[in-house]
Amino acid sequence: MLEFFIIFIAIGYILGMLISNNEKAIIVILVISIIWMFVFGFWAIATLIELILGYLLAKKVHRKNIWEK
Repeated sequence: MLEFFIIFIAIGYILGMLISNNEKAIIVILVISIIWMFVFGFWAIATLIELILGYLLAKKVHRKNIWEK
């Protein structure tokens, strides 16, 4: 399970670098989590949290205001 943690943090980080609009990023993260729900069930909740953590990490590292639209 550690590999999934690393993978989804990395994917969230990449999304944070590529998508500047927070609303679009959240939609993409939710879609990924919903698709993952059909594969691994309730583990999609962990996926959602990991993607959000990666996204927020990218925004913090690149010093963008994470709350702006």
